[in-house]
Amino acid sequence: MAKADGYGRSVKGNGSVQKKLPIGIDNFQKLRSDDFYYIDKTGLIKDLLFNWGEVNLFTRPRRFGKSLNMSMLDQFFSPDGDKSIFDGLKTAAETALCEEYMGKYPVIPVAMKGIEALNYETAHQIAGMIFQTCFRAYPLTGKWTKDMQIREIWVLLLK
Repeated sequence: MAKADGYGRSVKGNGSVQKKLPIGIDNFQKLRSDDFYYIDKTGLIKDLLFNWGEVNLFTRPRRFGKSLNMSMLDQFFSPDGDKSIFDGLKTAAETALCEEYMGKYPVIPVAMKGIEALNYETAHQIAGMIFQTCFRAYPLTGKWTKDMQIREIWVLLLK
């Protein structure tokens, strides 16, 4: 019979540790750092860069990993992301892709899932306020403009 260790993981009779299920986890760094089960979806990064359009719409049912995928993209592209969490994953083996894109773009995560409105106009106003707040928090100054062309500045993730 399995018993729990001090970190919420199951310890089997042979002493091996079973990974935790990531129920409710939508933060890629936490999921990888805290050793949760993870099905490698990092191939999405290459697909987005080379096979998709200028605008990509992620339509999936609730609880289907949209926010987790956006968090993964944030960690991959952002200079502030922890690159070690990609070790052992499919994208890490793509060395040319990692050298060209990993950690090279500032990312502004925008969470839209908290918008609750009874009509389109109100939802649109709330979304506008969220975007204004984000753009004030991440001005086009400093190290970003020195190292990158303006057209490369914003990688905007809609959660």
